Amino acid sequence: MQNPKVSYLPTSNNDQIQAQMISQSPQTIDKDVPQWKLNRMLVKQDPQYKSFYSSFYIEKDGVISLSLKDMTILCNMIITCALLGMLYESCKAGTFVCEYGRFPYISEIIKQTMYVRIYIFLTAVYMFGVHQLNIRAFHKKLHGVITRFHNDIIMHVGFASTLALPLIGLFDMDLWPASHGMISLIFFLTFGGYCIMLSQALSSNIDKFPESDQRGIKIIRWASYGLFFTILAFFVAFKYVPLGPTAYIEWFMTLYFINIFTITSFTNQFYDSVHDPSTD
Repeated sequence: MQNPKVSYLPTSNNDQIQAQMISQSPQTIDKDVPQWKLNRMLVKQDPQYKSFYSSFYIEKDGVISLSLKDMTILCNMIITCALLGMLYESCKAGTFVCEYGRFPYISEIIKQTMYVRIYIFLTAVYMFGVHQLNIRAFHKKLHGVITRFHNDIIMHVGFASTLALPLIGLFDMDLWPASHGMISLIFFLTFGGYCIMLSQALSSNIDKFPESDQRGIKIIRWASYGLFFTILAFFVAFKYVPLGPTAYIEWFMTLYFINIFTITSFTNQFYDSVHDPSTD
């Protein structure tokens, strides 16, 4: 036998809201629903109840979900602005001569005492808070599309880049040049490899995705081509003309890598979700 249903609204000091709820759409709920849940329902139905972060998340069936695209774009913008701000202030203060042939590498900028702290903090927050979420999201997107082994390899390579970027700042280029260079190389190769493998996996199986995703997959493919040629250009310039355009290419390559998930986020509508079991 089904439990009897009753129309019920919890008592509240806000009589105006309560009266409005009763007149508009009184809820039909189980009579044994605890009072604290009813109180929450009343609060959420308040038309004035709106969070500053409402555009960042959705809430449904006890699951609060943050938009991964919004988080990615916001974090990428913060890191990009921070790095360019460091460069601008360093050039303005005369710490470095910012002209062709003497333009500072990004490693020279972030090794400054205050800037290295900002760099490590921002990259650690981004890589462990948002970057790895994007990697997991695309692992889910490819689940059932490619083999599990292939999908896992792509994810493993992506996770290696997550660890590498903050470590670049921890190992000063003057105190530990070999470690600094090796970790930088690991980051660019692992994340570049991840993006290229991800692009190939998506592009070669584009017919297995809805039409709404296919344009984004094509954009990811072209973005991966850009990554490949940027890496190639940097290594060629570093070997043959290290005092010429190499520093400019390094800056472009670094910002390109940091913002690559901004490009891919437009085909990734996943959310980072937190489930509240008390709402079950």
